Amino acid sequence: MAGQWTGIFSFVTGVVRYHDLAYLASVSDEMQAKRINHIYITEWDAGTWRVGDDDDDIQHWSVVAATLVHSPLEQALFLGAGGQVICMGSGDTHEEQLPNDDSAIPGRGEMRGLCAVEGVAYACGMDRQVYRRHDENDWRAMDAGARPAAEDERIVGFEAIAGFAKSEIYAAGWEGEIWSFDGKLWRPQVSPTNLVLTALCCAEDGYVYACGQLGTLLRGRHATWEVIEHGDTEDDLWSLAWFMGTLYVSSSTAIYKLHNGHLQSVDFGDDEPTNCFHLSSADGVLWSIAGKDVFAFDGNQWQRID
Repeated sequence: MAGQWTGIFSFVTGVVRYHDLAYLASVSDEMQAKRINHIYITEWDAGTWRVGDDDDDIQHWSVVAATLVHSPLEQALFLGAGGQVICMGSGDTHEEQLPNDDSAIPGRGEMRGLCAVEGVAYACGMDRQVYRRHDENDWRAMDAGARPAAEDERIVGFEAIAGFAKSEIYAAGWEGEIWSFDGKLWRPQVSPTNLVLTALCCAEDGYVYACGQLGTLLRGRHATWEVIEHGDTEDDLWSLAWFMGTLYVSSSTAIYKLHNGHLQSVDFGDDEPTNCFHLSSADGVLWSIAGKDVFAFDGNQWQRID
């Protein structure tokens, strides 16, 4: 039922698994007002919300990103700023932890992004951290070439990660940095912006798209990158998704689709969301997930989920 949870909860992010199955992270508005770090992971199954009532179902950390993996199990993964991970799906729910000694997250900064490449999870964060999930609870650093030198005092970090294959992965973030991984080393690419990049999408048209502050939208691959001078919004852009042959882009107030170099606002019909934020597509549907508005799009019509 629409509005079942948004009266007392706010959605943070989520991931679509099938057209009738999705996983979402949410927070209690009451606990959030008290500045209590926490998260609920909720399953949406063909219109039915499934969430536990026990205290054990509350995680006392903040989710920053989510993705869907296929190895070793098909599951939704939710990443915490401190490297905590919740894995859910295929009859299994368990917790994992990225490396957290002083040479990793505690000494280098928070995690920021998560993606799946060839079904395997990759995570990125501040100080250009990158980790690959080799198996259940087996995350290993893979930032060779990108890790700043010990004497480098600049604040750098990756906000997003995506890839076409394990030998072609991209990460982007602070100061407009774009890096590419060839299976062995990370290498910096010349970026046409110095604004923070917040999301990446390796699209079916063969390009990598990046978006970020002040309406920044880039397109490129390997060493060649360009600004898409759409001129349609200067709002910060937060999420990208490729759906039915089109790039969809989300700000905090609208969803756009890229058409002939311009960002066109999508038509939600009579029921428009108050806010937008994160996009997730799979199995013929595109979801928009924001605090008090969750919508699904089947290519013809937007429908409110909550």
